Amino acid sequence: MTYASLDGATMEVADLSHSEYQEKLMRNLARELATDILPLETILKNYGITEKQFASLTKHNGFQRYLQDAVESWQSADNTTARTQLKIAAGIEDSLPQMIMKLHDENWPASARVELFKTLLRASGMAQPEPEATSGGDKVQININLSRAQEPVVIEHQAPKQYVGAEDA
Repeated sequence: MTYASLDGATMEVADLSHSEYQEKLMRNLARELATDILPLETILKNYGITEKQFASLTKHNGFQRYLQDAVESWQSADNTTARTQLKIAAGIEDSLPQMIMKLHDENWPASARVELFKTLLRASGMAQPEPEATSGGDKVQININLSRAQEPVVIEHQAPKQYVGAEDA
């Protein structure tokens, strides 16, 4: 029985434990199964593996070990944040076609389409970063440039202590 390797070549079952490519394939496949995000049929299709080949692979000791390790790692308490982020990212990716259709749906309110557009821009990293809010503080500095020949006039003012934190007084 043969399996597709990561480089597109095929190898016999007997070669699985001896091939670096096959070990990577087994590890990757085990990780995909452990995350339980995609259906088995999709995973097998993505790896070019038939159900019959998969049934044979599940009997392979190396694969069983990789799968057990992947499940334990994926389900560990230390992995909660990464697991949640990956599931959310997968959900968002699955929802993208519907969101894009909503952008073009003229029956949907324009304000909602604009907000969705902004959200998608931010999520893609293509939006300009939001300016950071400043607290104002208790110090003011004004620079006045009268000409290039002269040094600028700098006026600094520190608020009197009685006004700094006046809400605490």
